[in-house]
Amino acid sequence: MPADTQLATLVAVGINPTAKQDVSCLTYGLGVSIALTPVESSVISNEVFSEVEKVVMTLKTTDAKIEKWERSGNMGKLIAALDERSEYIRENAAKALGRLNDPQAIWPLLESLKDRNEYVRVAAAKSLAALGEPANKPLFNLLASDDEDTRLAALVALGELGDIVLVRLHSDILDRDYKVRRGAVFALGEFNDKSSIDLLINALKDEAIQVRAEAALSLGKVRDPRAIASLLIALTDNQPELKRSAALALGQIGDDRAVPFLMENLADPEPSVRAFAAESLGMIGDRSAIISLITLLNDGDSQVSAAAVTALGRIGDNRAVLPLSNILRDAVLRPFAVGALGKIGDITASVALLNAAAEADVNTRILIDEALRDIGILEKYNEVLSIKSLICPECSAEVTANNPFILYGKALIRDGASVTGSAVCPSCRKEVKYRDWVEISG
Repeated sequence: MPADTQLATLVAVGINPTAKQDVSCLTYGLGVSIALTPVESSVISNEVFSEVEKVVMTLKTTDAKIEKWERSGNMGKLIAALDERSEYIRENAAKALGRLNDPQAIWPLLESLKDRNEYVRVAAAKSLAALGEPANKPLFNLLASDDEDTRLAALVALGELGDIVLVRLHSDILDRDYKVRRGAVFALGEFNDKSSIDLLINALKDEAIQVRAEAALSLGKVRDPRAIASLLIALTDNQPELKRSAALALGQIGDDRAVPFLMENLADPEPSVRAFAAESLGMIGDRSAIISLITLLNDGDSQVSAAAVTALGRIGDNRAVLPLSNILRDAVLRPFAVGALGKIGDITASVALLNAAAEADVNTRILIDEALRDIGILEKYNEVLSIKSLICPECSAEVTANNPFILYGKALIRDGASVTGSAVCPSCRKEVKYRDWVEISG
């Protein structure tokens, strides 16, 4: 969906988060539809319609202008539109230039491959592909860019050219310029070309570290087990950049032969290498790494500890539940630990998760809610689902039982757990312990 249409949706939701009405009628002819989430008894306000209509009318006017310039072949106007503030205008101008098939659009479209908006970059790339042979050389040159988004946009266009691209890339991987070699290696990985596996393995020995590191990343994307031996050698290199890339690639390939070598790298002096090794062990999922990863929770670097937490969640071994529950006290690592505990799904983590919610921010509370749902607390103690409302012991107000944390608390208290959380009464605004809310069942 174009960015301006997303804006229209956000404007509507921002004014009335509970709006239910379908406003797709306002976008008729634009090829998109804005449908707001239905909520019972809610209606969309006139202010919402006014704001959305304002954006949509702008889009319709823009479409008419671009269509007029395209019909008349007004290259100047369309090229100038590539610099407009609106992403929607830039995107549609790029599409129109491709349809006109005029070589003078090549350089402006190449510049649009650097646009900050993904839709604009993709539109420019596809238009360049439509322009054919005259655009091929500059597109290949862009693969040598230091900017990854620019390289990816060029690949979108080159991908339309078929086998001729691979022939050129196989040549470029031997180029004298390391940036050209790196670009070729990058492209072969993105194209997931298994016929290039030997070339990529050889590139691990390139004189330029940038090429060697990119070759390791590309081998990870291709996921061919034939690369494992060479990647294990790369993992012993003295350059952290190559070790990181090799570690990640081994995780992506997912062969357990790499496990002992990755475990050795958990003690590497470079924090980023330790983090990538931990992440890859999580990808492979071998339970023999559990103890080493638990030890890494106390690493002095938060990036390394976060990677270890995530890896433990992926592996899903119950031995990690208690150490991860203890990590919930760390404000930085708490969101990672919540996600990991939810993935493991062990009910013994429930109390720690619920108690952590008391001091968590809004986003982390959402994650805790998701984790407790994954664990299945309410299913285990399904009698709490019959609670229809709750009475505040402070002011006797009756409130709907729609606070999931109160229900989680009530469920765990039934099991004799020590739950410390509380919820604010919407009537008297006082904090009330989960255990003190009076239940009314339906």
